[in-house]
Amino acid sequence: MEKFLGEKYKDLAFSKPVERAVRKKGENPLDSEKRIDIYLSRLEEISKKERGFHLLKEKILEENITKFEDIPKEYLIFQEKIISQREGLSNWQRIPKEEREKIKREKIEEALKDQRASLEQWIDYFISDDSIYIPKELKYWIFRNIIHMQEYDGKRKKFPIRSKGTVKKFPDINEKALEFIVNALNKKKQGKNIELKYDISPEEEEKFKKSLQGANFRELYSFANELIAPIQEEILLTKEGVWKKYKKDDFETLANSIRGKGTGWCIAGENTAALYLKDSDLDVFYSNDEKGNPTIPRIAIRLKGKKIVEIRGRGEEQNLDPYIGNILSEKLESSDFENKKENIKKEKDTRKLADLQRKIKENVELNQEDLIFLYEIEKKIEGFGLSDDPAIEEIKSKRDKISDYCTIFNCKKEQIVEKISDINEDSKVYTGDLHPENYRVLSERKNPIMIDGRVILQNETKFKSIPEGTIFNKDVNFDNCISLSSIPKGTIFNGNAYFFDVALLSIDDDVKFNGDAYFDGFNLSNEIREKLKKMKEEGKITGKLVFESPMLD
Repeated sequence: MEKFLGEKYKDLAFSKPVERAVRKKGENPLDSEKRIDIYLSRLEEISKKERGFHLLKEKILEENITKFEDIPKEYLIFQEKIISQREGLSNWQRIPKEEREKIKREKIEEALKDQRASLEQWIDYFISDDSIYIPKELKYWIFRNIIHMQEYDGKRKKFPIRSKGTVKKFPDINEKALEFIVNALNKKKQGKNIELKYDISPEEEEKFKKSLQGANFRELYSFANELIAPIQEEILLTKEGVWKKYKKDDFETLANSIRGKGTGWCIAGENTAALYLKDSDLDVFYSNDEKGNPTIPRIAIRLKGKKIVEIRGRGEEQNLDPYIGNILSEKLESSDFENKKENIKKEKDTRKLADLQRKIKENVELNQEDLIFLYEIEKKIEGFGLSDDPAIEEIKSKRDKISDYCTIFNCKKEQIVEKISDINEDSKVYTGDLHPENYRVLSERKNPIMIDGRVILQNETKFKSIPEGTIFNKDVNFDNCISLSSIPKGTIFNGNAYFFDVALLSIDDDVKFNGDAYFDGFNLSNEIREKLKKMKEEGKITGKLVFESPMLD
């Protein structure tokens, strides 16, 4: 296999790292294969010594992890846009510049921490007994490619090439895919026929053999990842398993149990696992594998004392996978966790979403209740992942939105309007945005309506009323709408809501804020302020409740 490396990387045999290893051994062979073998043996020797391995590992991470100063300016601007949308543009602009920069840096450094952990797990894996099936020459070949690849893009079905300054993670370890590639290369070396034994087209098989001939790891790993999931779907259907608790000194055991199992969790790296366990405990649920052993990580709960800090699953964006059932709810219900109530609510949403996925897979028609949930009409779907579960948008993208709205609101298609000029008292949904010049759409209306776009009536002093039962599906900005004095019965805010410089005199008990709610601390009466705080306690405000003036809060 040294011959394989010499042919693949013409400059390797006489490169500086190899030259140093050769001199260290006190030899100076001219044979390329011999020189490469000395170099790889030297790496193995260093890896077996604790201090040597630590230094080597840190050197590799230092060379390959993106530095903050290398991140392109365009990406930083893009990140600020995302954060401002999440925080609400009006509120974001009120934050001092220094604080905004700090928030941006913290978000990006969090991503870089995950990037570091994603590469660290490969280094740990290659010195562990789990990778004993991979010859040292192929370990070098694999790793030399991994450092130039980013995480798998499921839509494009490939591992994109890394660009300078990227904050993307490195690929996850798919042990079965690696084993498949290693076996194929060994058969190729031995001149044996390679039988894929998978249901693929002749074109795909030919493409694989071409990638194998050229030893193109990125293409081979993309092919194998698409063909061989780290954990097969039928294994995930199994719910039998055990919960295991990990404390401060258990970081090595934890990382070893996660690595190569396709979770995407950063704790697959030993250093990161140690950092997490330094001030937290982790409860991890493992379901049984095909041999009946609990080895498949499905749920991780991070705890500080009795408070849940975060919960992660093995689904997309680390949400719970759709097959996990009520494993988490049983754990939460039987626990004495301080904040279990809010997490039980998230778990119910996750199970409901999984039920919708099952219905769609089985061609079962979604009913009105299902659609109200899917389109988050009454409340936002909450989950445990890094972001909203991609399954929500995936399901909606394949559906007829207008037809679904007709089912939700028991109306005809002509009552779902796209143009402001078409809105009348019979309209049930308006799909566009509202701007200050459109304030009469609400102010002069009697019947409820859902506004599916954003509502930006900022500084429109003539706007004075909201119809009962109105649903605002995205962010609303009523800043400086000084004539608005009340929020009536049945009003639902599904995005963030802004009421700065608005002296509200009444808010009905039946109002819901499913996003963040921002109010003016100067102009609100104590009675309204206390009512809002009570609504927050009762769960009628699910996001943040913010008053403009900290001194009055």
